[in-house]
Amino acid sequence: MTNYSKITLAQSELEIILDFERNLEQIFSTDIKVVICPPSDGLVNLAIEVDCCFSLPEIISLIRMPFDDSDQKVNISKPILQFQNALYGLNQALTPTFDFEEVSIYFKNTSITIYSVEQNSIVEEFEYIVQALLHHYEYYSTIMGQAPNEIHIPVLEDTTTKKLFTKNNSVRPQKYDSPYSKYWGLYFDSLDKPLIYNLSKTNITPGDLYFCFD
Repeated sequence: MTNYSKITLAQSELEIILDFERNLEQIFSTDIKVVICPPSDGLVNLAIEVDCCFSLPEIISLIRMPFDDSDQKVNISKPILQFQNALYGLNQALTPTFDFEEVSIYFKNTSITIYSVEQNSIVEEFEYIVQALLHHYEYYSTIMGQAPNEIHIPVLEDTTTKKLFTKNNSVRPQKYDSPYSKYWGLYFDSLDKPLIYNLSKTNITPGDLYFCFD
């Protein structure tokens, strides 16, 4: 566990976070680090870093292996439910209010970073994000003939969009459309500039990425 935060946590609270880290390692059977980041809006910000010894294509193949029909929904509900239960336990045990600033997953050939766009957004939409990564893999990899070496989820079309998903706003727009389902940023070793993947159109276009998540 790494602590970059200026907030002072009691030793008992640090132990609770460390127990949570160990719990995640058991759930996902891999090395995981929980990082305490600088606080904002009175929240304890946490980041999760996952080290995976497999490549992204290998993980996708392993998950899909029990199914003959590639269109069938991949059964990843159990570990995600365990993950959510672990978060619930952390929320009950930890006195300061916390949120996840980002989740970074490091595969052998690809790193994936999932950013928070509002409080609890990563937790609430984690299963959708994982399913989308699996479903869209053939699109965002075969278009370029290679897997991206970095995936950033999500990127916003413009900075004003983020006003809809501010952490201070507890009311979502009536016609809520998740930012995780719109645009992702992709980096490829063969290209100097990033590309934007449009999930609804399943196509890739050049673009400039500005990361303004704080």
